[in-house]
Amino acid sequence: MKALYIIVNNGFSSDIVNLIKECGSRGATIISARGGASELNFFNVPIEPAKEIIITLVEDDVCNLIDAKLKANFGLDSDVNGLSYSIEVDSVNFINKFAHPKKVED
Repeated sequence: MKALYIIVNNGFSSDIVNLIKECGSRGATIISARGGASELNFFNVPIEPAKEIIITLVEDDVCNLIDAKLKANFGLDSDVNGLSYSIEVDSVNFINKFAHPKKVED
């Protein structure tokens, strides 16, 4: 399982969430953010300070599919001007006083 982080210009999160759901993600968390880059370009991509961060937990194959679809639909020429990265997730803990957590198996 992977935590997939997708950082995009403000206003594009709904497009990204629709794409990741089509690929098999069951949901996402969207965080409003502001970039703190001292330069206005990163790898020749202009930096817009207002950002949205989309976080989702997905299986490895879904992560790979999302990555491919992001590249195909929102490449370097897109106004999204985003980046994505994933981190391997070893465990998931549920924090909810109303429901009994289910154990996540490998």
